[in-house]
Amino acid sequence: MTFNGQAFLGYQLPELLDAKMPKGIPLTLKQLDLWFSSLPLLNVRQLSSQIPQYIYNINRLPISDAQRFLILERLRPTVDYLYDSIIKEIRGRNLYLSKEHREFELVTRELIMGMAIGYQRLLFNIAKQKPFFFSRNRYRLLAQRTVYYLGEQIRVSYLLSETVPKQLWKDFHVSYAFSFYFRLNKGKITDQFAYHHNNKGSIGNLYHRILLLAMISPYSLRNGELDQVYFALEPWLNDIKLTRTIKEQSSGYVLEIQSDIGPSYVDEIKLGKKSLIVDSSKLLNKLQTWLESGVVPKLVDNKAMSTKLLKHLISNLDVSKRPVRQRLDGGGEQVEVIIGLQDIHVFLEHIRAIVSDNTADLLSDINKDQGSEANNDWGRHLESSWDGHQFYESSVSSTQNRSEERMKPSVRRHDFTIENESETSVCLSCDSLHGNGLCIGELMIIRRNNSVAWTLGVVLWMSLSYKELKVGLYLLSTKVDWVTVEKMGTNDDVSIDALWLAGGEQGDTLLLTRAEFKTGDYIELNHHGERLLLTLADAVWHSEGFAQFKFIVKGLA
Repeated sequence: MTFNGQAFLGYQLPELLDAKMPKGIPLTLKQLDLWFSSLPLLNVRQLSSQIPQYIYNINRLPISDAQRFLILERLRPTVDYLYDSIIKEIRGRNLYLSKEHREFELVTRELIMGMAIGYQRLLFNIAKQKPFFFSRNRYRLLAQRTVYYLGEQIRVSYLLSETVPKQLWKDFHVSYAFSFYFRLNKGKITDQFAYHHNNKGSIGNLYHRILLLAMISPYSLRNGELDQVYFALEPWLNDIKLTRTIKEQSSGYVLEIQSDIGPSYVDEIKLGKKSLIVDSSKLLNKLQTWLESGVVPKLVDNKAMSTKLLKHLISNLDVSKRPVRQRLDGGGEQVEVIIGLQDIHVFLEHIRAIVSDNTADLLSDINKDQGSEANNDWGRHLESSWDGHQFYESSVSSTQNRSEERMKPSVRRHDFTIENESETSVCLSCDSLHGNGLCIGELMIIRRNNSVAWTLGVVLWMSLSYKELKVGLYLLSTKVDWVTVEKMGTNDDVSIDALWLAGGEQGDTLLLTRAEFKTGDYIELNHHGERLLLTLADAVWHSEGFAQFKFIVKGLA
């Protein structure tokens, strides 16, 4: 049976235009260079509208393959510059769903997707026949470009906390499978944009790099951490193997070549005809040696990783120790959620009201004029050591009449839906509009079934799809209480609000700011009118601004 490369690839490419080519579109390298010279290369915003639109037009014009290839190759440096500039704008930010941020996301997708479509068309057209001796390099180059830009779309999805677009994983898999079938996957290709270690690599490197990202819970990593894995481990990507050999453990990551999903973790491996096991045991051993020795390998010394990130990678790749936790369907239960460290001072006031069963009086106090004593107290409270400003600006609502402008603090409260949950975590969903400002590491408070007890969780991962935001929370405590704390041995006698987290895996703990407190500090604490003397023990969890401390009770104050 004759091999049909086009049927094997099965790309769903946009149709070419039948009408005449529009005027003014550069179609030769000379015209393209002239057009580039007129562009404001330092104006990223203007380039973000012109370059993607040009690529979109080129992908729909009936030009020769040779002409299309030359245009795409000439576009690559400009596209890489623009792509890198946009990623720098996005990197490190929270999941802003503002119009400006959404425009950046759309442009990034159009830019990289457009390049992928262009090379996919070239690979698809040449796949009418098998590669021969003199054409293998051309096949390898087109396959490499295709796999690179398809993989970058998956990477961008993780960076933006968005779900991977439909058909993308399938195209990515079959493009690599095509190169593997004709043994094109191991030959080295020089490409300064795709390979950052030594500007040279194989198609297998590109494929394994994206598989690695998919296996390490990418939605639970910040952009900078994803980039560290993406760039730093490039020299070790060949340690990832695709095999059909099942080892002693029956669990692992399985890849379905003709599916539209990435590698999936399964408790029991059952291989089908088109499935493979992703074996990362060799890479795992190197990471464990790195962690235990504390010595950064020479190959990755320019992209050293934190101990926290190394442990994250190891825990996700070590399938032999991966815990199996039963997840229960949430049944569509609605829960009340309070979001935002920028409003933590308001939340603490809210908790205080719940404890004293005096919510109505609290709201009355908060809504008084700004010049009132209550608001002066609130203003001093805002300046307390919770340091909300280190995360975001405080969220306030304002109304203005002819005589005055009144400022009122607000708690961001929404109804979320429980998708599923386990003993230590919960998956929530909501309309994307309610997720504005969320980021990995953010704290969220949940109250369910009209209970007076609140649950505190930290955002471990997020994904956005079709205006629906899904959030994965690790539960720090299922019972949260408000307390006041005074640090002993200092001249500052200001009471600081904190959270008492009861009944967790670590017992009772305290959530305090890292900037103000550390292990060994001696504090006095007011818990429901009882004053306790405590010594802070080890921190069992921390973010950039907060730490969850165990403590030792020394006695009553």
